[in-house]
Amino acid sequence: MYHPAHRLLLRPQYPVVKVSDVRDDVADSTAYTFTNVNLPALGTAMSTAQSLGVNQLTRSPSNRAIVVVCHSEAAAVTWTVSSCSIGGVNGNKLVDRGGGTLAINTALFIWPANVLQGIANTNVVVTHSKAVTSCAIGVLSMENMRHVSTTALSSTFSDSSVSGFSHQGSGSCTLANANTGWTMIAGSTNDTGGGLEDCTWEARQGSSTNISGANQATHLYTGSNAEMSFSACYLVNPCYSANLVACGYGVDWSGAGLHEAAAFAIY
Repeated sequence: MYHPAHRLLLRPQYPVVKVSDVRDDVADSTAYTFTNVNLPALGTAMSTAQSLGVNQLTRSPSNRAIVVVCHSEAAAVTWTVSSCSIGGVNGNKLVDRGGGTLAINTALFIWPANVLQGIANTNVVVTHSKAVTSCAIGVLSMENMRHVSTTALSSTFSDSSVSGFSHQGSGSCTLANANTGWTMIAGSTNDTGGGLEDCTWEARQGSSTNISGANQATHLYTGSNAEMSFSACYLVNPCYSANLVACGYGVDWSGAGLHEAAAFAIY
């Protein structure tokens, strides 16, 4: 039998993120329907919303959320993901890069798992503000959170570049939450299709690729179709740093194509 202190140390201290399904289509449409998508367990009780730093909630494996990363490409450079639904239930959009400058886009949606109980099907419908040439989704499960929120509990951020880039600043936490830490989920879309490119994710602190005390980025998936390539990762940052140095991530693709990324963090 484990000593109580050992049980506490062995308990996962951060959210656990897993891939449930990855789909893509090149239908040249405004709305894309991905049928019978694989979902994680939906039975859960959502925590009541509380302010971080006040009446902190204990982490629980039954505290779950579903995240869908939406990747898209079109000939024009500006569009948004208007909505994303699972079984007819719309998700809450956390971040949407909105196309712009590059003809690719990444958006992320979240559902507290309890709102999906009793859905008639597991179809995922992604609707854009205009017709796009291609759409892909990554369906993720998040569990063991302090609480499930329909808004990101830390900043959301996005960027685009021809080469690798780092998101900084927005990933730092406030002094009141420095002992909480956060888990970041990031998705990236590359405008080169027709063959799988390599995608590299890195945890970063400022301009450095080494974050003291933080786990390196965990690659969730990479895929491609005739129009684009797409990828996602997650990373955990305890944010125990007393000086609260800005933390974030970097992403780079092996090919010469253009790429961008969007991310959110949750405690």
